[in-house]
Amino acid sequence: MIQRWVLSRELELWQDAGRQVALWWRDDDARIPTAQLDRLLKLARRYETPLTLAAVPDWDRSGLAARLACERQVMVIQHGVDHQNAAGGQGPKAEFPVRYPREVMETRLVEARERLSVMSRFAAVFAPPWNHVHPALNGALRASGYSGLSAFGEDMSHERGFTRLDVHLSLLGDCGERPFAGADSFIARFAKLLRERRRTGRWDQPIGLQTHHLDHDEAAWRGLEDFLDHTTRSAAIGWTSINQLLAGEGVRRPADAGLAVDRVAKSAGRGRVRI
Repeated sequence: MIQRWVLSRELELWQDAGRQVALWWRDDDARIPTAQLDRLLKLARRYETPLTLAAVPDWDRSGLAARLACERQVMVIQHGVDHQNAAGGQGPKAEFPVRYPREVMETRLVEARERLSVMSRFAAVFAPPWNHVHPALNGALRASGYSGLSAFGEDMSHERGFTRLDVHLSLLGDCGERPFAGADSFIARFAKLLRERRRTGRWDQPIGLQTHHLDHDEAAWRGLEDFLDHTTRSAAIGWTSINQLLAGEGVRRPADAGLAVDRVAKSAGRGRVRI
């Protein structure tokens, strides 16, 4: 209960300041249509929430492209080149370990991206598996024609046509490595991110939600649905798409602004969360 009160109070402070936090959503490890993917897409449609799917280009992804063709709230980015751990037990999991040659990296990046060219809505943003960023990855991505990088934990930044757009809030904890840790831990993390931005004046820095639809248990699915339900009702929160963030635009409210205002007004416990 204490964590819920802290989050409620933090959202009130944002609203009192006339500010909205920008939220965006990245889900990792999509490969083929599955029942879990259908469940994820249904939630995104129900709450009119932009969704970015980080798809693994390790094989032909035409089946996934066909499934997503009519899902206009969904953008696809590239999740690695094959999602295979090449670290060999030395250091953290990584597709591109520290000593991996940059020239080979660039070749593999371009080849893998071509396999996602079948997607009708694709942004040339690279999300490294396990959020591991090789020291030369930024340069390799720029040289290979990418427009951005999405890992974990840093603020959004723009530099000469290249955007760093990270996620910060993992539904499964530890960057997705563990099952849902529970509502209190998730709420505390979200409140901490909001508080840090408010106290340092970084009102415009978005917060990225990271999910892994293939790994969710029922507790995680319930936590995700409650989070979407609350955040789409709160006047202090605005959901935005990866395209808007790459273009430097502001937050996105639900398509029907009148409905959004009505939902906020009618929400019996404004600022309270159930997750």
